[in-house]
Amino acid sequence: MHRSRLSFDEAMTLWEARDVYRVRAFFRGLLILFFLLEFSMEASHGYWYIGVVLVAVQYAVLRGLGWLLRWVLRWANRGVYWCVDATKAALVTWWHEHRR
Repeated sequence: MHRSRLSFDEAMTLWEARDVYRVRAFFRGLLILFFLLEFSMEASHGYWYIGVVLVAVQYAVLRGLGWLLRWVLRWANRGVYWCVDATKAALVTWWHEHRR
């Protein structure tokens, strides 16, 4: 069977993707461990329903904060690009007027 050869750049891309996957898996496992620990503490005191609600609300807040952060960063990125484009256009106009 013929073994496909990857270029150095392709291999580095796969290597970086693997590293990102491992870091995400580590933090996801840490979060699940925290939620399970929190739920087990509530359940051991006889309030398992509070544990379920607590974990669900915290997970929803975490997802909401992630969405909000992505939205804010996307908005800020667009604002920065708009400012750079407007400044570039103003500088080009100024440069053409003063070159004459």
